Amino acid sequence: MELELDSIPLEAKKEKSQKLISDNPGKLPIILKKGKNSKLDLPHALYSLIRYLVTSSRTLGELVYSIRKTLTIPKTEGFYLFTSDRLPALNMTILQLYERLSDEDGFLYFTYTSQEDKGKKMML
Repeated sequence: MELELDSIPLEAKKEKSQKLISDNPGKLPIILKKGKNSKLDLPHALYSLIRYLVTSSRTLGELVYSIRKTLTIPKTEGFYLFTSDRLPALNMTILQLYERLSDEDGFLYFTYTSQEDKGKKMML
């Protein structure tokens, strides 16, 4: 069963994000969506979308690290979060990203993927 965000009215999404922000001061709502070519499945993903409330002062690097440590992907693969088809700097805070790139519905969307980027061991 896959959750389709397009089927939820914009006003309902806005209300939900505003309620999450007001009920959880200092935290911002983000949504992780699996990339088209990603073979990676995050744990406990019942849908193709995963929702988090993230401390606004946390950096993107800290978020990537906390997600990556729960995954079982080879050490040769990197884990990446894209937003608005960009790979943001890891030292940006979630608040900075939210202020610049959040959607009109009040959520900050990320697309996640992994890719082999550290090479493989060679047998000589």
